[in-house]
Amino acid sequence: MRTTLTIDDDIAVRLAEIRAGDGERFKTLLNRVLRAGLASLREDAVRAPARPFSTKTYPSKCLLPADMASTHEMLAFAEGEDWR
Repeated sequence: MRTTLTIDDDIAVRLAEIRAGDGERFKTLLNRVLRAGLASLREDAVRAPARPFSTKTYPSKCLLPADMASTHEMLAFAEGEDWR
Protein backbone atom coordinates (compact mmCIF):
# COMPACT_ATOMS: atom_id res chain seq x y z
CA MET A 1 0.00 0.00 0.00
CA ARG A 2 1.28 3.46 -0.84
CA THR A 3 0.41 6.44 1.29
CA THR A 4 1.69 9.89 2.18
CA LEU A 5 2.93 10.08 5.72
CA THR A 6 3.77 13.20 7.71
CA ILE A 7 6.41 12.44 10.34
CA ASP A 8 7.20 14.77 13.23
CA ASP A 9 10.72 16.23 13.19
CA ASP A 10 11.90 14.44 16.35
CA ILE A 11 10.79 11.07 14.97
CA ALA A 12 12.43 11.77 11.60
CA VAL A 13 15.72 12.51 13.35
CA ARG A 14 15.53 9.27 15.35
CA LEU A 15 14.72 7.27 12.21
CA ALA A 16 17.63 8.90 10.35
CA GLU A 17 20.00 8.03 13.22
CA ILE A 18 18.91 4.39 13.22
CA ARG A 19 19.04 4.22 9.44
CA ALA A 20 22.57 5.67 9.34
CA GLY A 21 23.77 3.09 11.85
CA ASP A 22 22.11 0.09 10.19
CA GLY A 23 22.28 1.15 6.54
CA GLU A 24 18.70 -0.07 6.23
CA ARG A 25 16.33 1.32 3.60
CA PHE A 26 13.89 3.90 4.98
CA LYS A 27 10.84 1.90 3.90
CA THR A 28 12.15 -1.26 5.58
CA LEU A 29 13.07 0.59 8.77
CA LEU A 30 9.70 2.36 8.96
CA ASN A 31 7.81 -0.93 8.51
CA ARG A 32 9.94 -2.59 11.19
CA VAL A 33 9.29 0.26 13.64
CA LEU A 34 5.55 0.24 12.91
CA ARG A 35 5.37 -3.53 13.44
CA ALA A 36 7.15 -3.23 16.78
CA GLY A 37 4.85 -0.43 17.87
CA LEU A 38 1.72 -2.32 16.86
CA ALA A 39 2.94 -5.45 18.66
CA SER A 40 3.55 -3.36 21.77
CA LEU A 41 0.03 -1.94 21.61
CA ARG A 42 -1.40 -5.43 21.27
CA GLU A 43 0.61 -6.65 24.30
CA ASP A 44 -0.71 -3.74 26.37
CA ALA A 45 -4.27 -4.67 25.44
CA VAL A 46 -3.74 -8.35 26.28
CA ARG A 47 -2.20 -7.72 29.69
CA ALA A 48 -4.43 -8.46 32.63
CA PRO A 49 -6.16 -5.40 33.99
CA ALA A 50 -4.85 -4.07 37.25
CA ARG A 51 -6.56 -5.34 40.34
CA PRO A 52 -8.97 -2.85 41.81
CA PHE A 53 -7.68 -0.97 44.81
CA SER A 54 -9.45 -1.70 48.04
CA THR A 55 -8.83 -1.17 51.70
CA LYS A 56 -9.89 -3.23 54.63
CA THR A 57 -11.43 -1.69 57.68
CA TYR A 58 -11.47 -3.35 61.02
CA PRO A 59 -14.08 -2.54 63.59
CA SER A 60 -12.60 -1.20 66.76
CA LYS A 61 -13.82 0.06 70.04
CA CYS A 62 -13.43 3.75 70.77
CA LEU A 63 -11.28 4.25 73.85
CA LEU A 64 -12.83 7.61 74.72
CA PRO A 65 -15.96 7.77 76.84
CA ALA A 66 -19.07 8.31 74.74
CA ASP A 67 -20.31 11.26 76.79
CA MET A 68 -17.49 13.63 75.78
CA ALA A 69 -18.88 16.66 74.01
CA SER A 70 -15.90 18.95 73.55
CA THR A 71 -12.23 18.96 72.67
CA HIS A 72 -11.49 20.33 76.13
CA GLU A 73 -13.02 17.24 77.73
CA MET A 74 -11.09 14.92 75.41
CA LEU A 75 -7.78 16.63 76.17
CA ALA A 76 -8.49 16.57 79.89
CA PHE A 77 -9.24 12.84 79.65
CA ALA A 78 -6.12 12.04 77.58
CA GLU A 79 -3.58 14.41 79.16
CA GLY A 80 -5.04 14.93 82.61
CA GLU A 81 -6.66 18.04 83.98
CA ASP A 82 -3.45 20.06 83.75
CA TRP A 83 -3.11 19.61 79.96
CA ARG A 84 -2.71 23.32 79.27
